[in-house]
Amino acid sequence: MNEYGGAGRVVNPTVVVGYDHTPSSELALIEAGREAMWRGAVVKVVHAAHISAVLIPMTATPPGFKTIAEDTAAKIAALGAGALRERYPGLTVEPVGVFGALVHHAYCPVVVVPR
Repeated sequence: MNEYGGAGRVVNPTVVVGYDHTPSSELALIEAGREAMWRGAVVKVVHAAHISAVLIPMTATPPGFKTIAEDTAAKIAALGAGALRERYPGLTVEPVGVFGALVHHAYCPVVVVPR
């Protein structure tokens, strides 16, 4: 069974928001929280760590780098999730730290919150 119930109703609605502890991502958190409250959805706060080829010109990542990057990403996502829980008590919020994810790989509608 997929996420859709009868008549196109979403059974397990989820709002995903990118967070990097910047002022614009703080605004995105607020918008995600509002949307999730309106939809009765869970919020996944995601921080994606990556290596910039411009900043670190190498062909392979050092041993253990991916684990360290994922752990750091998880901590940043947890900061955003904590802020969202404080603003919207009772909202289900899940922090997600990943390595190498990009928004253009999303399989859902994407909302960009302008600065």
